Amino acid sequence: LEVFEGQSFEGLQSLHKDILAQMEEGEDPEYWDALEKRCKVELARATLSRIHADKLQARLTQIEDNKRQEERERLEAKLRSKIEQDKK
Repeated sequence: LEVFEGQSFEGLQSLHKDILAQMEEGEDPEYWDALEKRCKVELARATLSRIHADKLQARLTQIEDNKRQEERERLEAKLRSKIEQDKK
C-alpha cells in the first residue's frame, strides 16, 4: 500500500498508533484490521532493516580494525628486521 511507502520506522510507529485509534472508533473494522496487520509487517521489515544495517556497520568496523592491526604487525616486523640488520 502506498500509505507505507517511504515511511521511516518512527513514521510507521506513528501510523500504527493512528490505525489503532481508528480501530477503537469501530468504523469499518475489517479495513482497519487489515491495515493494522500490514503495518505490523512493515514495522517488522523496518526493524530487520535496522538490525541488518547495524550488523553491517559492526562488521565493517571489525574489518577496518583487523586491517589496521595487520598493518601495525607488518610495520613492527619490518622495524624488527631493520634493527636486526643494523646490529650486524
